[in-house]
Amino acid sequence: MAFAGWALGPQGDRIGPEQGWRADVRGDNPLHNKIDFLMPKYSVMADDSSTEARRREASVLFCAAEGHLGEEEIGEALSSAISALPIFRELGDSSAVHDTLRVIINAQRLEANLNFEDRPAEAERLANQELRSFEEAGDSRGKAAMLLSLAECLCDYRSARKSVLQEAFEKAQMAMSLFTAAGDKKMQGIALLELAHIHAMRRESEGVLEKSSQAEEVFRGLDDKLGVARSLHGRAIASILDRRFADATSRMKEAATIFRECGVKKQEAFELCVIAEVHLEEEKAHKALPAAREALSIFRSICYSRGWEAASLFTVVRAYSAKEQTDLAVKAATDGLDKLRMQTDQRQEVYGYQILADALVASGKTTEALSACSSARELAKELGDKRLEVATLHTTMWAHIQRMEWDLAMDQMDDALALSQDLQDEYDEAVAEHNLAFLHLQKREYRQVMDRAEVARNLFERAESARGEAGTLLIMATASCETGRADDALEKCRQALALHQLAKDLQGECMVCSMMVDVHIMKEDVDSALEAVERCVECKRLCSSKQGEARALIVLARLLFDNDRHEEAQQKAILAKAAATESEDRLEMTQAQMLLTQIHLKLAEGKDAPPSGPHPLEHAMRSATEAVTLSGRCNDRGLVAISRFVRGRLLYGTGRLPEARRSAEDALRWFRKGQDALGEVKTLLLQGDVALDQDQKDEARTIAEQAQHLAADLGSAETDAEIAALFERIEKKDKAPVVQTVAMVAADDSKAAEAGPAVESIAVPEKKGLDPTFVRKKILDITLALVSVGEDEVFFDSPFMDAGMDSLSSVQLMSDLAKEFQMAMSPSLVFDYPTVASLSEHLVEESMSS
Repeated sequence: MAFAGWALGPQGDRIGPEQGWRADVRGDNPLHNKIDFLMPKYSVMADDSSTEARRREASVLFCAAEGHLGEEEIGEALSSAISALPIFRELGDSSAVHDTLRVIINAQRLEANLNFEDRPAEAERLANQELRSFEEAGDSRGKAAMLLSLAECLCDYRSARKSVLQEAFEKAQMAMSLFTAAGDKKMQGIALLELAHIHAMRRESEGVLEKSSQAEEVFRGLDDKLGVARSLHGRAIASILDRRFADATSRMKEAATIFRECGVKKQEAFELCVIAEVHLEEEKAHKALPAAREALSIFRSICYSRGWEAASLFTVVRAYSAKEQTDLAVKAATDGLDKLRMQTDQRQEVYGYQILADALVASGKTTEALSACSSARELAKELGDKRLEVATLHTTMWAHIQRMEWDLAMDQMDDALALSQDLQDEYDEAVAEHNLAFLHLQKREYRQVMDRAEVARNLFERAESARGEAGTLLIMATASCETGRADDALEKCRQALALHQLAKDLQGECMVCSMMVDVHIMKEDVDSALEAVERCVECKRLCSSKQGEARALIVLARLLFDNDRHEEAQQKAILAKAAATESEDRLEMTQAQMLLTQIHLKLAEGKDAPPSGPHPLEHAMRSATEAVTLSGRCNDRGLVAISRFVRGRLLYGTGRLPEARRSAEDALRWFRKGQDALGEVKTLLLQGDVALDQDQKDEARTIAEQAQHLAADLGSAETDAEIAALFERIEKKDKAPVVQTVAMVAADDSKAAEAGPAVESIAVPEKKGLDPTFVRKKILDITLALVSVGEDEVFFDSPFMDAGMDSLSSVQLMSDLAKEFQMAMSPSLVFDYPTVASLSEHLVEESMSS
């Protein structure tokens, strides 16, 4: 059973705890207003010679204030705006007073944001004070301006709870209505964007789309390009929430183009960074990388750090990791850290260490990751930033989890819990308690699991985090399942499912359904388990996650297979492979192909080999050969070993003993690399069977003794029985070699190979086969005709790919050889037998056994 819960989310992703430093990094977006862009209006006043001098002076000051605000020069922005305010008051220009007050409040909001404060307290104080004054004076536009400012302040809260967002929505809605009544189109559009932002924070895609579309119409009517670009970003966010990624990237590219035309490089880079993240979400890392790198380049070119450089650097590193180019991820993170260390802001250096630690964990270099975490925490302590220190503790916990150092991981969460309590932050405290429950789960300390999880659940409930509460319920469900309380586990799952549905979290819903599959199987309720898996598949499809869909379909196919519904299992496995292929997930492609091999084996079970024609195991053989090819392209030693073992068993079962021997030797090497003792024993048994059928009785006995020695530490009665059976066969060996058929059960989820009993069949007479010299020469001749290299550059032991052969020419090679030797050939043979020598040897042996 897979442990479920917060610390390990769907597909191994982390959910929740990383919201610390990564949320701080991205404090801005085009929907959430930080500046009203009213400079053009006041610039006209400042340049109008017919306007009185004092109004022109105030207008110049206003333009300067907004300009400084755009450059995040807080002191200068406040100074200019505060100087302009009394002049506008003196002139009785109420609209200018409202606009200038908003510049001052926005500057105070930005200052709180850049100082990483939990809320913009001074901005709220001023907005509330001025709101009361405007209400007393009956100034509806002033009231609208201050209501909008208060809504924006509420959305600035570090932890904007559901109740806070509702209050913000009501204020922004009222402000928008008042601006509309006043006929102020510009401010109406800005209020609509803030409403769209609130809908986005509440994950309400319809609301985001409606308000963004209304804002776009307003801004197009005003010929306000920046407003249009911001509205397009909102429409993209709505598409992201609905998992319509192609539409989202199209809108954001359009917005980025407008920002570039307007010279707003910061927002252009922001759009590119989000585009990269969308590509990562849709599992297209190859598209994410160039966008992320371009965003990083722009941020560096305009010397705009303050978290943005770190944010885009992190996206670059994630893209490399998603492409399984972990060395490049580490290099990018290391180079990025060096650049961040050159800045005067030590916080950026902390971010750099965090990013490097993530990359190192992904590449399995946990010792170096822990060193980076230590440096990050020391810097956070120097800064006196407890929140930042909490974030470093979560990253350190992940490194220890990777090393299965549960107690050390717990130490990190104990420290994080203490710091969160000092900060009186219920959400962060809940996360720490939650992760402690998860870690107790790994140690099978179930009483502590339930105690910690209950505390975390109550804290999440007070923090109004439905998603956090649901994650904690999953941990409790897992503990109940592990202790045999299936009914309690199922009830916890149902509660978690309702919370995820309330939060409109399809990924979370899928995780709960996965857990429910385990519980239903435990209760022997197969129909309910199948229903839960099918819901998983549907959720992943709705999320546009082909990778997740492939994994869910494989689970569904396995469940159908285990319940003797083999044809249905075959259909689902084929769909799983198609989804994995579309997402370019080689691991899941291999898993699906291995499952198809297992299904073909089952369908062939009990069928005798005919005197002529294809063997009943031929479908399984082709499937196993393809699995071998696929496994060689994914970074999983276990799958590489198992696929070769399964193919070896099939080769043995169809009487192709020399090939079976080579495949078994290959599998044994990979099992040893992966330190899989059970796999080694199973493969040795296969080698013993092959040696015995080749009349190599002494060698078979030596191999059986090796298997017996290895199996001594496994304590497997089944394996011991198989070894005893091999010894018995060796002792009784006194007749001609026989061909075996195989009823094989392929590797289970723990990747331990399982081989079924052998059944005697018909002896295969020896055949002369093709002439080896002729075959080698013919392969070499055809290869030279297909690649553009000289005759002296290709040798019998030269790899085809080194000689310049690509996928198209390899297919042509197999086609030409098939015609030449009148044999069926798979294009994958080029990968299985990558040289002229190995391929010719294979073809000769095939001709002898066919």
